[in-house]
Amino acid sequence: MGIKQAEWPIEVQRQAMELHAQLSLNDHNWHQQKGDADRRAAELLAGA
Repeated sequence: MGIKQAEWPIEVQRQAMELHAQLSLNDHNWHQQKGDADRRAAELLAGA
């Protein structure tokens, strides 16, 4: 059985990518944000 991918509207995909970009930790803020469990959880959920 193959897995059927849901077809999401382009706007939803764009918003999901924008949210992920805003929540993602980068080289500059990783050291500041790494201890914030809520921030890390949000980053992981947005990337899932």
